[in-house]
Amino acid sequence: MNSPADTQYLIIDDNEIDQLVTGKLLRTKLGATRIQVFNNGKEGLDWMMGNADPNLAIVVFLDIKMPMMNGFEFMDRFKKLSENIKSRSRIFMLSSTLDPEEIERAIRYEHVDTILEKPLSIDQLSNLTSN
Repeated sequence: MNSPADTQYLIIDDNEIDQLVTGKLLRTKLGATRIQVFNNGKEGLDWMMGNADPNLAIVVFLDIKMPMMNGFEFMDRFKKLSENIKSRSRIFMLSSTLDPEEIERAIRYEHVDTILEKPLSIDQLSNLTSN
């Protein structure tokens, strides 16, 4: 994973508690300062298309089940974004159920690094940063 200074972090999740937990972990364990929080996939995609710094990496923590645009719908639209955005992005899908069908579907997306259990834990974040 890129250094936190060179990275924009997106938390796309409709659960406020999970937003807070993930944000706190990113700030305290990684020293992340560029954290954007969105309640659904549409808000996250809109931000990526209009506000993402073209010189920074993008790390997305993407919930699967959300209203308006869920994680799978986000991924279907993400495929259509510019190569510049896609090449700078790492996406970690989040699930509170770890349903085997959801896992299988998630890992089929080219740009999904892995699927993680919610809420994100220190151990999960440590494993991501060591890779």
